[in-house]
Amino acid sequence: MTAATLKNELVKLGFREAIFAHRRLYLAPDVAPHALTIDRHLAAIAKAPASGLGNRRSAVSLAIAGLPPMFARRYRRGGMMRFLVSEVYAGLAPRPLQELMVTATAHQRALPVVEPLGAGVEWLATGVYRGWFLTRALQGETLWELLLNRSDADIRRQVLEQARTTIDRLHDGGLYHADLNFHNLFVSYGTPPRVVALDLDKARLYPQSLSPARRRANFGRLTRSARKLIEAGAILTAAQRAILGIGGPDVLDRF
Repeated sequence: MTAATLKNELVKLGFREAIFAHRRLYLAPDVAPHALTIDRHLAAIAKAPASGLGNRRSAVSLAIAGLPPMFARRYRRGGMMRFLVSEVYAGLAPRPLQELMVTATAHQRALPVVEPLGAGVEWLATGVYRGWFLTRALQGETLWELLLNRSDADIRRQVLEQARTTIDRLHDGGLYHADLNFHNLFVSYGTPPRVVALDLDKARLYPQSLSPARRRANFGRLTRSARKLIEAGAILTAAQRAILGIGGPDVLDRF
């Protein structure tokens, strides 16, 4: 899919394009009138030291008068590539626009995903870019943070039940999260707590519910994340793992 095709799809979804030199923003109608202010904030953040929230320290709070609280996430690589080109990507179909299209479509389907407010692409050369993703801010914490720091059994059970409901709804709604892990499930407190999926980079949205094989792949990815969570010091009991439908007779059973 080309950048032009993505742009057309985003326009159909209601997003508006704003162009500032080499940067292009695609913003939801509620925030599009403030495109220049948003662009200036993103430019200022880009010049600041690379620190923030999230698994890759890539998300920062964006507070602009007259707009809802937002989070701006820089696209930042993981793995060994982060030591070479941590924030620079190549391709003619920018990943931020693909993620915006998938997330916005999933949100329109009423699937439990974070609300997207826009995306940005800064072209450094033909086919070379940096990217941003904007979402409405939520109050709460990631499932990783909750399981690592909170010991109340009732809260953990309620949140895990909601997380399983969220995953099942995503699967039934045709959303395959390519990186389903405890960092990308966000707990927004309420009665009951609400769990939504974050970071749909590389996610795919199908017209029908996911096949059993794709569901197993997602739960396998979540199981690997559980191993890392336990290695970080969290306790994740067999009963708690059963709620999520993950785990097995391996390293997870140490606790």
